[in-house]
Amino acid sequence: MAPDLDQDELRRRFRAARALRGWTIEQLAEHCDPAARLSPRSLYRLDGGETALTPPILKELADTLDVSRDWFTVPDLAHAIDPDPTGLRDEVAELRESLSALWAAQEAAAPPAHRGSARFAKPRADGQPSTARKPRPRRQRSDQ
Repeated sequence: MAPDLDQDELRRRFRAARALRGWTIEQLAEHCDPAARLSPRSLYRLDGGETALTPPILKELADTLDVSRDWFTVPDLAHAIDPDPTGLRDEVAELRESLSALWAAQEAAAPPAHRGSARFAKPRADGQPSTARKPRPRRQRSDQ
């Protein structure tokens, strides 16, 4: 694991990976393997640029922060996140096709609208909305 990136970029990526986990430096130190000897003080020094981020340290950080080791080695960070971005595009295209097929099948299976329903009534030739029902005249009560 030989990083091709300068220390400033490695520190930015270290901070970004830590932020993705939502961890403080103290929390990161608690999750690191004790054999790595990464105390909060040493992590603050790494974060501040007082100590260099070496390949063994980057390996431990990648494992602890649950990021790919490419996170610290690949110049294009998008490639470290998703090495095959075309695969995602293909999946989206397949999902769109599936949705289109489902919509077409749903429209074909839908029962025809009731002809008397105002919701589905066609507009009149004069452009006015059609009314499916005309209001009935009120009947007068015989007990009055």
